[in-house]
Amino acid sequence: MATPNWVVKTKQLKKNNFYNHINYLTDKSRSSHFYTKIYVLTDNANNIIKSIECRQKARKKAGVRGGGIQNAATVFIMSLPREIPLNSRQWSKILHLTYRNIAKETGLSLKEIREHSFAVLHDESESPDKCSHIHLVVSNVINEKVQKKMTQKCTTHTVKMAFNEGVKATVGIDNLDYTPKRRQNKNRPQWVVQKEKVIKAEKKILALKQSFVELIKSIKLWASNYLLNLVEAASLQAEEIAPKLNDIVRISNQAGDELGNMISNIEDLDPDMPDSAKITPKIKRKL
Repeated sequence: MATPNWVVKTKQLKKNNFYNHINYLTDKSRSSHFYTKIYVLTDNANNIIKSIECRQKARKKAGVRGGGIQNAATVFIMSLPREIPLNSRQWSKILHLTYRNIAKETGLSLKEIREHSFAVLHDESESPDKCSHIHLVVSNVINEKVQKKMTQKCTTHTVKMAFNEGVKATVGIDNLDYTPKRRQNKNRPQWVVQKEKVIKAEKKILALKQSFVELIKSIKLWASNYLLNLVEAASLQAEEIAPKLNDIVRISNQAGDELGNMISNIEDLDPDMPDSAKITPKIKRKL
């Protein structure tokens, strides 16, 4: 079955979490980035915040009230199947084409788009299961104006078309002619995939002592609160689970790895949650 478009996911990045997210994307020490080669392709994150501040100052000077910005930028996550490996130079060419097409769609110049963007490549070629991808962060405010089109479906469609065109021009692979070598959880809800991973991990752990069973229950409760963004509850549970997990790792490295992978997968579903709500920063070794 042909691929209608290469995968592009879109989300809004809130102003109050902007730098936390940028730091996460570039932090090689994160457990989820263990196999990741990180390349910053466009480094204008500061301009995104400056553009919002300039708009606020201009509105204040003009005596205009309200109109505060909650979502600082739009994030486009562009990923390719593992069997289509690209190097950083090839990704850069695709990124340039994407900037050009966003400029046409929004009526802004290529320079304006690039100067209000941050882009990082996560090369997952050494990862056992992840696909390489780009996180493209584009400001929702440019030239002291809110760029409404940036947040609309038309721009997401533009990015998809640019991605399709860029891959074809760079490596000669047309998404319409491409048939995946293996279907990786296609058209299945993320929660279903995650649940299956948790169940698989549990089956390997059941042979261990009762303390393991109690720890799994605690992790399930933590995961529920974590994915519901209940920071205080998740933080308290994370503090309780981390030392227990350190003990489990000493008992069984294999079991510790299974638990670690399960926890990392859950945390990757919402990387913007603060470290206080996460377990991996609190354990003594990287999972």
